[in-house]
Amino acid sequence: MNRKITYFVFLLTCLVFAAWSAAPGEASMTVLGGLAHEATAAKGDAYEGDILIQNTGDTPQAVKIYQTDYLFYANGTNMFDPPGKAPRSNASWITFNPNYLLIPPKESLPVHYVVQVPPSITLNGTYWSLLMVEEVNRESEISKDNKGKYKIGIRTVLRSGIKIITNIGNTGNRKIKIVDKRVVQKGTDKIFQVDIGNTGERLLSPNVWIEIYDNKGSRIGKYEGTKMAIFPGTSIRQAINLPKLAKGKYKAMIIIDNGDEFVFGAEHKLVI
Repeated sequence: MNRKITYFVFLLTCLVFAAWSAAPGEASMTVLGGLAHEATAAKGDAYEGDILIQNTGDTPQAVKIYQTDYLFYANGTNMFDPPGKAPRSNASWITFNPNYLLIPPKESLPVHYVVQVPPSITLNGTYWSLLMVEEVNRESEISKDNKGKYKIGIRTVLRSGIKIITNIGNTGNRKIKIVDKRVVQKGTDKIFQVDIGNTGERLLSPNVWIEIYDNKGSRIGKYEGTKMAIFPGTSIRQAINLPKLAKGKYKAMIIIDNGDEFVFGAEHKLVI
């Protein structure tokens, strides 16, 4: 690669970065009513629903609708694989209409979906996938100005994934595994970090907290995390702020409470 081409690639990269930095304000699409549609159904049953998409802008907005699977992990990895690839994907159960919309300014239009649960006797627990709603016609433009210099404009592509979740009756075992737990330093604060995996067959949405005791067994306090959904085969990371503690040894009881009869716990020794 000669110097002129190298310089052009470098300049193009800088322009792309700058354009992406300015792009988020252009978005005009929003999904109303939440990003999770959850239902409980029996084997062989069918149910339906609507996803309402709003154009908040002043010009017509085109959107396309398509399917993906969705898995996520405590280390921050998110996977949007082709529909039907994940072990618990329900993508093949779902039909939806339309797959393209042109939404007038300041108006909303629905996407209707139907979920037909197979009659298979082997189904149990929770199955899910995404209906992805994505803006179109916001694309990159590379051109030359009147002096023959290249210029580039990048417009954001906004997309939202709506989880279509099917629970098969009350079936599926509930299992939790603490994958990792540690104390990490963040600035002047100490954070109790715990990675939690769902090793069962059923969606869980537990409250997570820790209770700290000193070396004499006296309770110092309860410190709460954030309620987060954990699908089977996925994991999340909870980061709980610790209080200011004197140097010494402590015991932290980790409580994972699903809000029903399913409560999980573990003990961790803290050394400050």
